[in-house]
Amino acid sequence: VYVRDCQDCKLVVACQQFRTRDCRRLDVFLCCNTQPIIESSTGMKFACFQYNYPELEGQFDAAGLSVYNNNWSNIHDFTPAADVETWSLLPEDAKVSDYVPHPPCRYFPEMEVSADADSSVVPLTLGTRRKQSDESCLVVFYGGRQTRNNVKLYLREVRLKGSYQLVQTKEVKMTIEDAQRVFGNEHDMTNIQQGAVIGLEINGDNCIQVCNEIMGTLFKGRNKSELAFISKSNETAARNIDDFYNFVDMTMS
Repeated sequence: VYVRDCQDCKLVVACQQFRTRDCRRLDVFLCCNTQPIIESSTGMKFACFQYNYPELEGQFDAAGLSVYNNNWSNIHDFTPAADVETWSLLPEDAKVSDYVPHPPCRYFPEMEVSADADSSVVPLTLGTRRKQSDESCLVVFYGGRQTRNNVKLYLREVRLKGSYQLVQTKEVKMTIEDAQRVFGNEHDMTNIQQGAVIGLEINGDNCIQVCNEIMGTLFKGRNKSELAFISKSNETAARNIDDFYNFVDMTMS
């Protein structure tokens, strides 16, 4: 998506690449699978894509877009200015409906559109905003037919806890050798090649214990080590997160 010579616009955009040039004062709720780029643009404000309607998830799949590879807040400015703020983030509680209202129901009575963050096809992430806690947990679901459904169920339980933030997500393919380098040899990697893995960074006080408890409760009776990798301690979690996202950056660059 290339936006050029526009001003005072409000957009909800999902794309592989996003770029602006010669733009002023755009508010953008964005899902972008690569790093968004602005050029000769000022007053740009960004937030995480929050939208849902029945066909949307299938349209993401058909377009080859991953809802978990969203770089909405990782903006690259080709033409930074020392004396002008070229871009910033919208408030954390910004709602799509306050910027891009739904079409009136009387004109589109059959349209089932929601901009609620809890039902959004793209998970709402904190992005590059400051984390609320010094403690984060890495949860990586291994590939398989139920992986995406398992991730949705897991994130729903995290949201219900109320005090935890989803910082970032990534979907990437890994070999057994990759996984052993990132997670260590002591973990069960037999399911790693059934499909792309989905990684989640969750932040909040005591989140490692809570994330492990959710995993145990949600998938009771199943071998959790076959489903996912999850940080076990605060001492190792930071390294887990760095190792996984460094691998992602290297793979996707």
